[in-house]
Amino acid sequence: MGDAEKEVEESRKWEDIDILKVAHHGSNSSTTQEFLEDTKPEYSIISVGARNDYGHPDGDVLNRLRDINSVVYRTDLDGTVILITDGENYRFEFDKRSLDGNR
Repeated sequence: MGDAEKEVEESRKWEDIDILKVAHHGSNSSTTQEFLEDTKPEYSIISVGARNDYGHPDGDVLNRLRDINSVVYRTDLDGTVILITDGENYRFEFDKRSLDGNR
């Protein structure tokens, strides 16, 4: 979703998805309740820096994701999120080295 905000979410009809890359680092300017009711992501990934000045991810966004039972992975807590797929099946791995600043 990149930096898409709620206007983009409202601009089309969405289908169910398995995995959502949450827009704008979990800002409350997107990931609306209506969008989540349409997409119903099983997993959600939030790319966000630890202790960022913006307070991302927003608590309301996290609550909305939890309310729809989406499993949330966050780069500030889980490290680099790696999605591995063969086109049909997928799994997640995590590289915690990114949490201490090493790459």
